[in-house]
Amino acid sequence: MDTTFVDKIGNFTKVTLVIIALIWILKTLLLLLRSCVYGFKVFIWSRIWKRDLVKLYGEYVVITGATDGIGLALAKQFAERGHSLVIIGRNPQKLGNVKENLETFLLLERKIITVIADLSSLDQLTYHTIGN
Repeated sequence: MDTTFVDKIGNFTKVTLVIIALIWILKTLLLLLRSCVYGFKVFIWSRIWKRDLVKLYGEYVVITGATDGIGLALAKQFAERGHSLVIIGRNPQKLGNVKENLETFLLLERKIITVIADLSSLDQLTYHTIGN
């Protein structure tokens, strides 16, 4: 009569393999649970419970390159969250248009300050202008 590999190993070895398999399954389930909790915290809870960033970081937010792209998206988000904005850009016409657009997102008693500056140069006058 042929015996299989499972029949040849002893009970102690079988129990040991079952325990190892259970530990591996438990570890995998815990990692999955951890990932689910992290995903809930980042993607769902953060949208339900928004932190008051004005109290945490201050009223003003300085955004460079706010006339388009990521800078514009950030400016909209910060305006909606209750911050006053200092937006910096090179093109005065674009800055004016963006300021008008962003004023629709602002809360009461908040304001937008525009600064025309090219931050790609190391001109000290530029930094002095922004400081004032």
